[in-house]
Amino acid sequence: MFQLHYDRLITFVSLPEFEHELIIAKKYYFGKTGEVFEDDSVFEVRMASFLDWFIFDRTLSNGLTPAQFFIDRHAKELSQDELDSYRHFAGTIHSLFEVGKNKDERVVVKDLFANKSFEVFERRKLVGVEAGDLIEARLISTASDKLMFAAGFCYHPRGAKKKIIKLVKAHKKASLPPEELLFRLAYLRLKFERYKHVDADAIYENG
Repeated sequence: MFQLHYDRLITFVSLPEFEHELIIAKKYYFGKTGEVFEDDSVFEVRMASFLDWFIFDRTLSNGLTPAQFFIDRHAKELSQDELDSYRHFAGTIHSLFEVGKNKDERVVVKDLFANKSFEVFERRKLVGVEAGDLIEARLISTASDKLMFAAGFCYHPRGAKKKIIKLVKAHKKASLPPEELLFRLAYLRLKFERYKHVDADAIYENG
């Protein structure tokens, strides 16, 4: 059901009517997070992150996100169960998380902005991810209130953890929206990808 809902939303935003919105959104998103190219190792995951952001966060000219617009347009065609399921699906949690316990298809993550922990159902093995690592991710709720990861991730280097925590604390103290820092951190992660001869903490300190 999770994949079915996601695939229907992908198909929905691929309609010609969204072409102009997508062009504007891509310019904005990659202007904030850094332009990626097809030969970048992070190209696919960055494109997935953009698509997640566009579907669940980006407000269209009608004042709705694409996920909300899909529900609004198709409400009369969906059964009540389907409608409830899509409404759950549209309410995502996009944040910077610290990874905790990872066992038996369950990953515990702590939202560093909300200071709240979540248990996420994940069949895939998060390769190279250990307890204490920081990841930008999006949690999607199913109709059964089970949380799952969306396709887009941003794995931050362990060497930059102290600097990132410091940035999060300053951001929260200033009462700024999390999205702006998530964009900035994504940009720094891409910079680290391209300047691997430079220590991670230096990039995140001076980036």
